Amino acid sequence: MNKKLNNKIIAVFLFVIISVVFLIILFSLIKPYPLKYKEEINYVANKYQLSPSLIASIIYTESSFQTDCISSKGAVGLMQLMPKTAKWLCEKQNINYNEAMLKNPLYNLDLGSYYLSYLITKFKNLNTVLYAYNAGEGNVQIWLKDSRYTLNGVELTSSPYPETNAYVKKVNKVAVYYKKIFQF
Repeated sequence: MNKKLNNKIIAVFLFVIISVVFLIILFSLIKPYPLKYKEEINYVANKYQLSPSLIASIIYTESSFQTDCISSKGAVGLMQLMPKTAKWLCEKQNINYNEAMLKNPLYNLDLGSYYLSYLITKFKNLNTVLYAYNAGEGNVQIWLKDSRYTLNGVELTSSPYPETNAYVKKVNKVAVYYKKIFQF
């Protein structure tokens, strides 16, 4: 009887060990976040001196890599650009604006990355840049003067918009994963 009980315990133990090993292998093969347009991301990252992992994190958070994504507020494409902002970005670069092209991956990535580089030049601090990318630079300039949202007038620690606070946290969280892929 003790031998039968020992055999059962050993069988259960082996089953558990094999199951755990199987799950570890399975989860290591599953990528938690998708990655499309890697070549295009690398291209615009090099063009604008940006981290490709940052661009990929923004794309994932904004559109989950869906080129035809349109937000309830009218933002379009991979990097969810507002048509008015995209038009302004085109004017700054002296290139033709085409709203229909905002669904084109490279066109959208180029404009979105240019905008990101503009915001980095303007605000310097990455979290502040992310707040501006999501809520607009005008809002950020107001928040940087409000001690409820900044300790030093340079870096935002929060905003009055819960959606924007969640956005910044999500981009930073996802960036950890994409840094491993892009080896940055």
